[in-house]
Amino acid sequence: RILLVEDNEFNQEVARDLLENAHMDVDIAANGKEALSMLDERYDCVLMDIQMPVMDGYEATRALRQNKRFKNMPIIAMTANAMVGDQEKCLAAGMNAYISKPIKVMEMFSTMAQWVTVTHPPSDSMKQTHQPSPEPELPPDTAVSLPDITSIDISSGLARLEGDRHHYRNLLILFYNNQKHFTAKFRAALTSQDHQTTVLEAHTLKSVAGTMGLDALAESAKELELACTQWREQGIAYETIETKLEHLESILGPVMEELKPFVVKESKPTEKAFTKDEKELISDYQQLAQLLANGNTDARKVIDTINQKATSKIQSLPEMKTLINQIYNYDFESASITLNTLLEHIDI
Repeated sequence: RILLVEDNEFNQEVARDLLENAHMDVDIAANGKEALSMLDERYDCVLMDIQMPVMDGYEATRALRQNKRFKNMPIIAMTANAMVGDQEKCLAAGMNAYISKPIKVMEMFSTMAQWVTVTHPPSDSMKQTHQPSPEPELPPDTAVSLPDITSIDISSGLARLEGDRHHYRNLLILFYNNQKHFTAKFRAALTSQDHQTTVLEAHTLKSVAGTMGLDALAESAKELELACTQWREQGIAYETIETKLEHLESILGPVMEELKPFVVKESKPTEKAFTKDEKELISDYQQLAQLLANGNTDARKVIDTINQKATSKIQSLPEMKTLINQIYNYDFESASITLNTLLEHIDI
């Protein structure tokens, strides 16, 4: 059972899918402060991002190590930083090991295997569900369409995801939607002299570009991040950042232009075929919506039923946790809004 501490939606998606495909239960905290409130003895390992808003990975790890309960909890850093001394800083803060982004799948699992002792093995029912097949199963995604474009090294991106075309397709769409406004957000932060946001935006782009196989873009974002850090700490010339940003835009622009038609095509709604279990859940969601609209306290029973039937991926969504909390606090009006957001997120 893993607690993934990561603020970026793209990186959450990458790590969670890799971990769940390896039959691990994954919960997500969006920053160090949230991790501190969620962590307990149920977890076998913490995967900790370094640069996060509210509370970064260093501060969160130091706080965890002050609690005797988590003195021996394996905490593994995950970060796109690759500067001299970063690994030493992670170890000094109390982390056990260091995984660099973009994630290399076998390197991640090898590092985890060195530190993680499974204290919460799967239940008998889970063991039956996860019995290995006599022969390894290949993902049924050979027909998944990927864009034929020159600006992305798709073979490199696929290799980092063990050839999972379906996962890579979803990440391409997520990358486009999350980064299409990068320039506008970065320039707004630059104009307002928001040093922290400029560093964080460049850092995030560096990380996700590396995962996608966009090595030139990742390198350009790395140079921009370094310039922003020096601007914050040493007061280097504003013009230096502008030059780095213009170079990055010359790489990012063509990528987005080539990706846009693919994303528009792939994002068109299609008729979805639901399984029997999914149809039952939809009926439960409909019942819950009606109960919330009527202010009926039976909503608590129904959300418990939904939570028991839901997959671990849905259970770990922030919207699901918020929904349960709102219902148990009888805030049915807010819960109705959260329910709609949740259903949009899980494509119902």
